[in-house]
Amino acid sequence: MRGDPRLPPAPELTVILSEAVLRRPVPGRSVMADQLRHLLAVGERHNITVRMLPLAAGPPLAAEAGTFVLLAFPLSALGVPTEPPTVYVEGQTDALYLDQPAEIAAYERVWQRLESLALGERQSAELIDAIRGGCYE
Repeated sequence: MRGDPRLPPAPELTVILSEAVLRRPVPGRSVMADQLRHLLAVGERHNITVRMLPLAAGPPLAAEAGTFVLLAFPLSALGVPTEPPTVYVEGQTDALYLDQPAEIAAYERVWQRLESLALGERQSAELIDAIRGGCYE
């Protein structure tokens, strides 16, 4: 069901998670099982895509780039971006907002490589479910 037609559409979110993150032992197995179920549920929303980077893909390029968010903004009524594309990089004590074309291009290359190595949506959901059933329940 879509919301109020007077409101802008919900933003789209695509996430690529390393399989290692879901296999890392954590206290509270039932809590992790609940989190994995939630991850599966949000992945079913029309505007959210959850993909897994399998261990078999080898060390990801993101290990060098770190965790980052590529932000792309909608176009205005005139067809121009409302904001420039931005990369958000969060550190332990600060955060960076990168908006220079070369910076954006560097992170887009990392993202494209991650996308090429990640499992598809269905395969990712199957992997999450298998980890949930095999490790946490």
